[in-house]
Amino acid sequence: MKQFRDYQLDASQSILKTWEQHKTCIATIATGGGKTLIAAGTSRYLIERGSRVLFLANRNELCSQPMVAFQEQGVFAALEKAESKASLQSRMVIGSVQSMTRKARLERFPKDHFSHIFADEAHGATAESWKRIFAHFDTAKVCGITATSFRADGKLLSEIFETEAYRKDLFNLVDEGFLVDPDHVEKLSTAVSLAGVRIKRTPEGKDFDVNDSAKAIEPYFRAIAKELKARFSNRHILAFLPLIASSQKFTEICVAEGLNAVHVDGEDPLRDEKLQAFRDGRTTILSNANLLHTGIDVPICDATINLRPTRSRVLYAQIIGRSTRTTPGVIDGLETVPERLAAIKASTKPNAIIIDPLWLSSENSLVSPAYLIAADEEMAEEMKKATNGKHAYSLRAIQANIQEQREAAIRRKLEAAARFRAGMLSAQYFAAAIGAHDLVNWVPIYDSEKVRTSRFSKTLLSNAGIDPDTVETEAHARKILQAIGIRRYRKLAEIRDLAGLEGDDVWTLTRAQAMARRAA
Repeated sequence: MKQFRDYQLDASQSILKTWEQHKTCIATIATGGGKTLIAAGTSRYLIERGSRVLFLANRNELCSQPMVAFQEQGVFAALEKAESKASLQSRMVIGSVQSMTRKARLERFPKDHFSHIFADEAHGATAESWKRIFAHFDTAKVCGITATSFRADGKLLSEIFETEAYRKDLFNLVDEGFLVDPDHVEKLSTAVSLAGVRIKRTPEGKDFDVNDSAKAIEPYFRAIAKELKARFSNRHILAFLPLIASSQKFTEICVAEGLNAVHVDGEDPLRDEKLQAFRDGRTTILSNANLLHTGIDVPICDATINLRPTRSRVLYAQIIGRSTRTTPGVIDGLETVPERLAAIKASTKPNAIIIDPLWLSSENSLVSPAYLIAADEEMAEEMKKATNGKHAYSLRAIQANIQEQREAAIRRKLEAAARFRAGMLSAQYFAAAIGAHDLVNWVPIYDSEKVRTSRFSKTLLSNAGIDPDTVETEAHARKILQAIGIRRYRKLAEIRDLAGLEGDDVWTLTRAQAMARRAA
């Protein structure tokens, strides 16, 4: 049985604990973080206690992929999709929304048949097809799992899910040594115009029309191929195109330019052989359209190029996530973060890069690498502007600079209020002062996070030196108190210990250091 990593165990326990108080919740875990494994292990726990569980996949072709993860946890699931029909005796069912949303298919199951539902790719759960399934199994507890990057995306999902049970972002997993860092962006010099490319409604929401996109990008294939050969011939690249035909054409041009490139699609009889050749390093560019962004493990991939313009942050994160897996065995058995980071650094794949086309577009929602790390849409747009004219850059460096500017602005704005009137600080100033970036950017999204601050929490905030009138919700209060608790664990100075002290290092002082500086 495949063992959980610590964060995967935390995620599973958080989901179970959240279900004790809420009927519905969402768990956000970056691509490569093991979302399906978490669902499988949690399902095993539930089944052992007599539950029936449904794992909902978005499409028929995505139903078979979770089977391996469930089997690794000792859970043998029945399939409910297309021509496959699950036995009503099965305690675990993997079904597709595409099939189960049909009336006859859905009503085959009693309304109380499943006690728990995991909804994969839950960013699509606001669609009527998903809602129909949730409404039928209206007594079941539901957990949506997704890799969506912005917490603010939850605004769209809050009509379905009551609260967020767990979150683990891409760069959290990188910093803990579980994924390879894709921080470095290499911008292509070939400018691609998207003028005339229409926005159309798709099953996942509004996005660039793939036929228009294919026509727009094709004239630039040769220039892009030449640039790939000149700059990235030492990388193993996955290329994503709008259509199968455009992927085939791009591959032909890459080969003509001397690149070792191969196209693959779902109907290709040599699909498995081509994938293995790429895994073995015998192919350096593997091109596809809408095939390799989910359910494919190709650890040798250390670069991605997305030639399919998109507004979907989830699709983009899935594409980049193909390059972030460590090479096999590199971190196995390593229990500490420094050990894992050192092993990745010394491996044959110490990093990954994002090869980013130079899109010329007036569409602000065109997703770029900034969306992998930005806290919200506003920051993503600021980052995009900050990278204009740069041929290569670090996502983290750009984001850190903008975040520092935000926090400096907050500190300046609230400086007058930061004079420790009555020994208290505003919550926002405190978050900016200690560099708690997530706390600075935090806003209530789900209904459970909008409950007003309790009298008890206000007392705790006041005792800690935070003006309770600057904390409007109970969830925000808990975040602030958690940050204070972490400071206490690290033996850093209390807020009131720092009253009147000056210097850029004030918030790094221990309590003893603060007292010594005051005495001096």
